[in-house]
Amino acid sequence: MKIDKNHLTKIIDSGMLPAGIPFVNGVGLELTELLREIKGKRYVYRGFANGKSVVIKCFLGSKVREARREIEGLKLLDEAAIKTAPILWQIIDPSVAILVYQFVDGEDLSKRYQRQEFALVDKEDWFLAAFNMLKEFHQAKLIQHDIHLGNFIFNDNGLVAIDTATVRKVKHAKEFRENVALFLAQFYDCNIGSLTELIDYYCADFADQKIDTQQFRDLLLQIQKKRFDKALSKTMRDCTQYQTISKAGYTGMQQREYHGVVAHLLDNDIDKLMENGEPLKLGNSSTVSLVELENKAYVIKRYNQKNLLVLLKRQFRASRAKISWLAANWLTMIGIHTPKPVAFLETNRGGLKREAYFIAEYVKGVDLKDKISASDENSGYLVDLSYLFQMMQRYRFSHGDMKATNLLVVGSSLWVTDLDAVQLNLSQKKSGKGFRKDSQRLLKNWQDDNEISEIVKRCVNT
Repeated sequence: MKIDKNHLTKIIDSGMLPAGIPFVNGVGLELTELLREIKGKRYVYRGFANGKSVVIKCFLGSKVREARREIEGLKLLDEAAIKTAPILWQIIDPSVAILVYQFVDGEDLSKRYQRQEFALVDKEDWFLAAFNMLKEFHQAKLIQHDIHLGNFIFNDNGLVAIDTATVRKVKHAKEFRENVALFLAQFYDCNIGSLTELIDYYCADFADQKIDTQQFRDLLLQIQKKRFDKALSKTMRDCTQYQTISKAGYTGMQQREYHGVVAHLLDNDIDKLMENGEPLKLGNSSTVSLVELENKAYVIKRYNQKNLLVLLKRQFRASRAKISWLAANWLTMIGIHTPKPVAFLETNRGGLKREAYFIAEYVKGVDLKDKISASDENSGYLVDLSYLFQMMQRYRFSHGDMKATNLLVVGSSLWVTDLDAVQLNLSQKKSGKGFRKDSQRLLKNWQDDNEISEIVKRCVNT
């Protein structure tokens, strides 16, 4: 039986769910929920087939090759006795393919990790289950080339590997080391108690594997940087998490989950909403307002053009709103608390960039200068301060305006705000200069208090 590609495409493009698709051998498919999509190429749905709960993957055009690779990867895992979701039905034509998988109940590890993303996780049952499955892959001379936490489902029966298109056979120890680093690169530095112990645990089952810890750290840093750069580039284009904005004279980017919030701001005059909100800062260069929408508070920072000279200078560089957007996403990626970025907007009139806006969730906290005391020396927020400066050195970035008022203590955590002077991907020389400038600016807040100054110095120099 051939699949009617035009019929399938019409169902997909309509976005109307539930929807039915006639399938092989009298099997009827019902699509009930869209889980993931690469527009025009691949769609993944929850649904039912003959009453069974299933996951339905539809591949169009050149992505049909990926369906074949999924089947090949599944066979490799079956031969190695590694748990995976079986294919119940399949059909592959030259221009379209559908694979119907048995639905695996449970939680993918990316969601499990999100609940513990700033905690130690290397002793957690789900982490150890994933690390042990990684060892099973390698013992079978297999790797998952595009390994990530969303490729594993955790439930009461253990762990199940899914998305098998990048599973392949390999021979060289170097490829296994890189695969371990690729897996660990998904975690923040603060998640792993002892990298040395973890490496020793891995090597214990491989007589031919000897991993030098420092060389592995260097490899891990290299992979992390590539991964973060790739993730940061996604914040500037349409994808599953992010969406471009082009409406009513505004352009920019938003997180898809806030589409309704941004639409409300644009449909109801964002400047008027700021005027009616609670003013947090009224300045020539920027205006900051607290705005409440649907019982949730957001901070909107509008960057004003003070005069013609400033307006002209700003034409040749990224807007401060865009810099804030990129910096907020970057800090989140490397495990530093910052208010969740919602969107950035830019206006263009007469061919010139004009006002720009950065929108983030509101976080209520206390300025570090008002909070810090000698009795808090071992508190969580000072551990976070040490981590911030460690990451600045590790990933070579600077904040640019390290006033204590730009560091908020929320509960026991430190949150970094006011990101429009952040510089990323600096050279070693510029990174060192930025680090010294940031540390000196921070210490200046307590230049008349030697006791607190010494505590902050220890955090900066840890």
